[in-house]
Amino acid sequence: MNKIQEAIDNPIAKMFLGFWSQNRWSALISLFLTSLYYPLEIIGVSNLTSKLFILLDDGIQKNLKAISITIILLMAVYLLLEIVAVIKDYLDTANIPKFEQYVREEIIKPVIEKNLVNYDNVQTVQLIQNLGKIPRVLSDIFERLNRYLIPFFIIALSVSIYFSYLNWQLGLASILFFVIYFGIFRSISHQQIEASQTRERAEGKFNDEVEDIINNLFMVTVANNTERELGNIRGLTDIFNKVYKNEMQVSAKAKFYNGLLALLAIAGLSFVTLRLSSQGAIPEKSAVAAFGTIIFMSRHFRSLARRVSETMIEIGSLALGNEYLQAIKTGTTPNGSKANFIHNGEIVFQNLSFKYPGTKATVFDHLNYVKPAGACLTIVGPSGSGKSTLIKMLNGFYTPTSGGIYIDGVNIRDVDRLYLRQAVSYLPQNTRLFNRSVLENMVYGTGHHPSEAVKVLEKLRVAKVFKNVDLHRNAGRFGDKLSGGQKQLVHLVRIYLSKPKIVILDEPTTGIDVEHRKYVKRAIKELAKEINVILVTHEKDMVLGETLNLAELTN
Repeated sequence: MNKIQEAIDNPIAKMFLGFWSQNRWSALISLFLTSLYYPLEIIGVSNLTSKLFILLDDGIQKNLKAISITIILLMAVYLLLEIVAVIKDYLDTANIPKFEQYVREEIIKPVIEKNLVNYDNVQTVQLIQNLGKIPRVLSDIFERLNRYLIPFFIIALSVSIYFSYLNWQLGLASILFFVIYFGIFRSISHQQIEASQTRERAEGKFNDEVEDIINNLFMVTVANNTERELGNIRGLTDIFNKVYKNEMQVSAKAKFYNGLLALLAIAGLSFVTLRLSSQGAIPEKSAVAAFGTIIFMSRHFRSLARRVSETMIEIGSLALGNEYLQAIKTGTTPNGSKANFIHNGEIVFQNLSFKYPGTKATVFDHLNYVKPAGACLTIVGPSGSGKSTLIKMLNGFYTPTSGGIYIDGVNIRDVDRLYLRQAVSYLPQNTRLFNRSVLENMVYGTGHHPSEAVKVLEKLRVAKVFKNVDLHRNAGRFGDKLSGGQKQLVHLVRIYLSKPKIVILDEPTTGIDVEHRKYVKRAIKELAKEINVILVTHEKDMVLGETLNLAELTN
């Protein structure tokens, strides 16, 4: 029961179930067509073909009318099979792209939602890799389920039912053979999935190690360690190749065993049919029909057994993708419901304690402080004193271990995150821009017309910084066509237009040249005249309003 529950809770399984629940009619029609196609081909065609050969053997002239009718029926069945196949292909061409789109949305949506409530920096490379791989592999599995795995079971079920109709002993034998077959097949498939998962994890580790080397090529070159790192890569390749070779060997053995099992099942059914026929338990015509069914089944069964074996490898290859999906859907901070309550901006840190998950050391231990309503606040302290952690807690990105943070008397645990993002604007140290026009970046999410941004530049007295910049041109990837100071000012204009109740600025002048730094400082001071500003800085001339020295309070 636990294994069934684990399978249902599996993120990838949930994607399949979610898509099928949204497209249940299409899924049911596809399943019906599959259930119709294979019994028609294996049982219907084999019966008509067997009957045709019996009639031909008995004499063409004697059975001309019956032969003609049988041929017409055979052609009608083939025509029906073609119609079913065309409809099913049409459904697949509609469903598979739709399924890929659904999977991509299911990957991106939790990443965005988790970032909304938890502020986990999205690992772009990891996200792109999974965004490319998971939908592609899942669509392959989706197609294989429709074309191979489901038909695999339908053939076994329909043949067992048909043989039970012909003779209960033959039906019982077929059920027994298929139960034994699928039991052994399940064990083989489990080994394949495990081997594929091991290879997938080894590949992930290999990619991480190589990425680490590539990301530090400058250090490698300066330290003259090129040959050493190439040797490390060769060593990592050798380790991965051993794991990959093992997966290929397991897969080859599985295909052989599955094919052999299929042959044994077919041989066993043929032997039982022959024995029952020789004992007179089955009429000769029924025996011929049974043999025809076995021959038709053998062609499909052996092929499907190999295809299903390949599907098991693909299922195993999703090990890391499944873990990734599990990770992005867990560990988020709670979301409250209170909104529209911030007016004065009083902030209270009450017995506030915090430590990062998996660590023993506390960043804060019963911190108490009150920022008066309407006042600005500057947070100072040495590196590692918890300045950035505190403001991320204030914005709801981190949850206190104990104690609480109150804004105008409301614990932020109880605040709706969408409202909190709107009312408390946060500008982190490392900011990026969209590859859109500078003006679009300035008004992004504010609802204002770009012309309003130009007015704000004048109001903040920083328009001079953009005198040589075409504000209608794209800012570049991540905003790399602008300087650090210009990017920061773009964000400050956007914040001003957003009209938040409180704005949090984390080291806003870090990495900015001296010339642009003075304009950023000027814009912040203008902003502070209208909005409660909470500023984290190490620059003495940047202090605004109250000062919270974390070094003194945490000690």
